[in-house]
Amino acid sequence: MSVILIVLGVVGIIHAFLPFIFTKTVSNGIKKLYAQVKDF
Repeated sequence: MSVILIVLGVVGIIHAFLPFIFTKTVSNGIKKLYAQVKDF
């Protein structure tokens, strides 16, 4: 799960410099991670 978070962080940084790339990837990824973690 931490690898996914690191990848989403890198994608978020790329999106910060090129906003037309990865428009939904980070937000959808964080929502999926939250759905997995909230059940613990």
